[in-house]
Amino acid sequence: MRRSAANVRPDGSGALIEAGRHVVRWVGADGRGWSGIAWSGLGDADADAVIAEQVDCFAARREKFEWKLYDCDRPPDLAGRLLAAGFMAEGEESLMVAEVSAVPARAAWAC
Repeated sequence: MRRSAANVRPDGSGALIEAGRHVVRWVGADGRGWSGIAWSGLGDADADAVIAEQVDCFAARREKFEWKLYDCDRPPDLAGRLLAAGFMAEGEESLMVAEVSAVPARAAWAC
């Protein structure tokens, strides 16, 4: 679970992590790779302005980006605000969580 900007770490791809008061931006290296908002901490009063700032930021980079949205993100109407700002909802993704000690060393995964 993303609890704060401090939990977002580079993955070795050369991506930049830009942590601000309201969001953590993940910016793919040289316009390649995944770019997006990895964490947000928005309130009712500032959400629309912060969303607009992120749209402007990535537009200035001429880069597409994604906003990772979780059920616990605030404000409660964040999904609607993102849609109103021009975002398009994609399919839901899954997050798997397990105790490391409970995962076999050689687990076989299938999709």
